[in-house]
Amino acid sequence: MPQLPNIGDLKRTERTLREREKELKTKTANLEEMNAALRVLLRRMEEGRRELEDKVRLNIQQMIQPYLERLRAAGDG
Repeated sequence: MPQLPNIGDLKRTERTLREREKELKTKTANLEEMNAALRVLLRRMEEGRRELEDKVRLNIQQMIQPYLERLRAAGDG
């Protein structure tokens, strides 16, 4: 014949489950906050990368392109 669980054991188990659920909710909220912060950081890094690419492109246009044009002109003449 199966033995019935002790009421005290059931209450302790229920309390433990509630504590674990609370911990899990806290950890989930923390992870969601970290995820949002990482998304912001990633977006900023991407913006910084684009700005750097634009600056390099502009430098090439302003500093190197004139020399290339002179070389082409010298080759034609």
